Amino acid sequence: TARDLGSASLYVYFGENQAEARPVYFGMINDWRITNRARMVVVDPRYTVTASKADRWLPIRSGTDLALALALAHHILEKGLHDLPFCERWVEGWEQWRDFLFERGYTPEWAAPLTGISAEDIRKLATEIATAEGCVLFASRGINQHTNAVQTNRALMFLAAIVLRYKKSEVP
Repeated sequence: TARDLGSASLYVYFGENQAEARPVYFGMINDWRITNRARMVVVDPRYTVTASKADRWLPIRSGTDLALALALAHHILEKGLHDLPFCERWVEGWEQWRDFLFERGYTPEWAAPLTGISAEDIRKLATEIATAEGCVLFASRGINQHTNAVQTNRALMFLAAIVLRYKKSEVP
């Protein structure tokens, strides 16, 4: 609805060509985005109709979305951009996951040659996701129909959880 999905300041699509696959739904999201002057970033190997509507398109190498998600989380955790009070209260195991990411070196520099997206663009997207006043991550067909779908979706869900922030007007 307009009060939840429509109130975001950032929409990020991972391999999701919603404009063609779900045009009515995308039309609502895009109308809200335009009305609220929200930003849209599309991460997709193809320049899709959805990408053509975005503020920025990041052409990723097919099958490397997990590497991108790991690098986004690494940057957010390394720079302290995560929602620490929320993580400490609600995200079980976040510190172990952070340590795992750091030990493995899943940095934007590590992910750049794998994904074809520059480390600078990965850091920029991570910062945008972490600092947005409401961010919606869409990942479906492009992610779900890949052999590494479960782990990629888990990483993206973790990414969403560590940056969960309420709008100032909605803090309980």
